[in-house]
Amino acid sequence: MVELLDTGKVRSVGVSNFKVQHLDKIIKDTGVVPTVNQIEGHPYNKNDDLVQYCKDKNITVTAYSPLGSGSELSGKLIQEEKVQKVAKELGITPQKALLRWGLSRGVALLVRSTNKEHIKDNFTDEPLDKKHFDLINSIEEKGKVFYPSDWIENVVY
Repeated sequence: MVELLDTGKVRSVGVSNFKVQHLDKIIKDTGVVPTVNQIEGHPYNKNDDLVQYCKDKNITVTAYSPLGSGSELSGKLIQEEKVQKVAKELGITPQKALLRWGLSRGVALLVRSTNKEHIKDNFTDEPLDKKHFDLINSIEEKGKVFYPSDWIENVVY
């Protein structure tokens, strides 16, 4: 992909699921800073150090699974007491509270739904205030929902 930059066929290179050490290596080896890093991101898997690193390098972070759905954690995040409290205080759904938390972190959110009402509700235009952000942000991390090794036999970085 890096070689395609010189051809003019692509304007930028993005990566997915790269950790800091992987980003450091690609930058060191190629001199190219990726434009975007798509990672799993929700209160159970915040990746704060990685998000900050990307911000420092001007790499846009896109977060998939922002509601923590996709595994045995599915549905548990929206039931968290702190998420429920924020939703109730703001008069919004727990899902909307989680999306606003993600927006407040300065990451682009990748959400999906086949339900027309959910799709409309997924558009969020305001971050959480500090009090509500801090409350959701204080949820204990429980890990990832997705593991690349679940999708492919050999993971190569």
